[in-house]
Amino acid sequence: MRSLSARLLLVVSVLLIVFFGLTIVVLEGAFERSAEKAVEDRLEARVIMLLSAAQTDDGLLAMPDELPEPRFSTPGSGVLGQIVSGPDELVWRSESSVGVFVPSMALRAPGQRRFSQVRASDGELVFALSLGVEFDDLAPRTPAYTFTVAERTAPFEAQVSRFRRQLLTYFAALALMLLAAQAVLLRWVLKPLRQVEDEIRDIEQGDRRELSKGYPSELAGLTQNTNRLLHAERKRRVRYRNTLGNLAHSLKTPLAVLRNTLNDRTDSALDSDLMQQQIDRMNDIVGYQLQRAGASGGMTLGQDRVDLVAIVNDITGALAKVYADKGVRCELQAPPSLAARGDRGDVMEMFGNVLDNAFKWCRTRVDVSLRQATRAHGGEDGFEFIVDDDGEGIDVAHRDGVLARGARVDEKVAGQGIGLAVVRELVELSGGTLSLGESALGGAQVRIRI
Repeated sequence: MRSLSARLLLVVSVLLIVFFGLTIVVLEGAFERSAEKAVEDRLEARVIMLLSAAQTDDGLLAMPDELPEPRFSTPGSGVLGQIVSGPDELVWRSESSVGVFVPSMALRAPGQRRFSQVRASDGELVFALSLGVEFDDLAPRTPAYTFTVAERTAPFEAQVSRFRRQLLTYFAALALMLLAAQAVLLRWVLKPLRQVEDEIRDIEQGDRRELSKGYPSELAGLTQNTNRLLHAERKRRVRYRNTLGNLAHSLKTPLAVLRNTLNDRTDSALDSDLMQQQIDRMNDIVGYQLQRAGASGGMTLGQDRVDLVAIVNDITGALAKVYADKGVRCELQAPPSLAARGDRGDVMEMFGNVLDNAFKWCRTRVDVSLRQATRAHGGEDGFEFIVDDDGEGIDVAHRDGVLARGARVDEKVAGQGIGLAVVRELVELSGGTLSLGESALGGAQVRIRI
């Protein structure tokens, strides 16, 4: 069973059957006890009626021909009455009980009362109530009498059976209505899942670019992460195309130099140094572009967690040796351990480019801050990486320009002007932000938040 709706309906159906079944059993038991109590009360009232009609004449017990309860005088009415003297001596019985004898229940003392089901002499079950009675105006040696009134159980059983059928009918109808309502509610509750399925199908067919917003909170994380994956994949494809274009464009110059060298050659040997220089340049270009094309594209799902603090310590340790002549003092403010999902190479390139610029442009001090940053709409926590230096800083007019590929503020310092552009690309692929500002130390501040 692959359908969630079918599973939920099945589970709810089983629960309804169990719950309603137990409810029917409890209600039926309560109704049966109540009906038995009603029978007992009726029989007790009839016993009292027989006692009030009983007469004593010459030391003997006598009953009138006509009783207030006409059913005692109607054969087959189902209401039986009898009076027994002593253990089993029949003194009187009603006309309705002709041919039928109800076994008397042994009563130890006058005033004792007993109600139970017994089987009459004709084999039918009856409810019987017996009461021990002793008359003061009879002979002292007269044994106690047992007044017994009985009622056949057939009407009682028919009543209980009718109540049981009504319960089953009502609860079956109620269960069907609840299941129908549950099916409608499930269709409404699971509508966002069907919407996700339809939108993913549209994305596969090229009719949509991403999942829409406004999903319930239980699905918000799924849809947001799916959109992140779609954006990362789309940007990765764009980067592949850009990388191929950059590679082709970068190779034009060294290829043209080689072609011109071959066209202008004389009988003398070719300029091997020039050719080797161009070949090395082409090799560097190819290696760099392949490295950029192979970048994972930021912090995406399915990747391992990377220890950010360890990476910062490794990079700052290496840069301290490279810029040992400057005597740079670097301070790191970070928790003992902070990890985030991503490609280790991408993280090292982001942190490395930013820290290398800071060490290059600072005078003597670089402050690094690394802390956890919670995503605005929930989900896994990210991080914030801030680097401050005490150099000359970056003018506001140049801050956007230095993030472009190949842009350099100071041509006197060696470099290619692509470091911050690469950082910006990786940060954008990770769904983060890169901002440049003024440091409290007087230089530049670079802030990365992912």
